[in-house]
Parts: sequence; C-alpha cells; structure tokens
Amino acid sequence: TLIEAFIVVFIVLMLFLQDFISTIITYIAVPVYIVGTFNFILLLCFTINLFTLFALVLSIGIVVEEALVVVEAVSSNIQGNTISKIVNTLMLKHNNKSKKYVTNISTGTAMSGIIVYLK
Repeated sequence: TLIEAFIVVFIVLMLFLQDFISTIITYIAVPVYIVGTFNFILLLCFTINLFTLFALVLSIGIVVEEALVVVEAVSSNIQGNTISKIVNTLMLKHNNKSKKYVTNISTGTAMSGIIVYLK
C-alpha cells in the first residue's frame, strides 16, 4: 500500500507541477518526513496506533501541499533569471529577498491551514 501511495503522489505531483525537477524536489520531502516522524515517535516513546498513523497520513498531505506551494512560488520567482540566481534562490544563499519571499509564502500557507482546522 505504501508503494502504491508513493506512485499516486508522484503522478499527482507530475500533473500539478508539470516539471520533473520540481516533482522530484517535492517528492523527496515525503520519505524524509516519514523517517523524521518515526524517529521522533521512537525518541519520545510514543506508540504507533491507529490515531498516530491517521495523523501521519493527514500531515503528509499537508507537507506535500506546503512543498507544492513553495516549489511553485520559487520556480515562478526564478523564471527568466540567470543560473547563478537560480542556484542562490533554491539554496537560499546570500539572497535575503528570496528568503523573505519563501518565508512569507510558507507562513501564509501554514496560517491558512491552521485557520481551516480551527474552524
């Protein structure tokens, strides 16, 4: 089931992003997130029960949505720029404008998600 879920996520990302590199960047976030979550669960000695797995599935959806928004915003910001500006924007090195841009987008997306779940 996990392999099928990864395949479906990859197909959905390709449909929405329509760019292989952006899809791979977003797709890498999912296994990293899962490994980090299970390490955190083991570190705090939580049990892996149905509620934990349901929360994990919901939060994976949120992580994919956040990654989609950030990758789309960064790729729309770097269109027409030179290669060095693209690398600086993606790596967020020495580029305060890009840092503020990505931070504002991530904060706005997170706040809208929080408001939806509070209602």
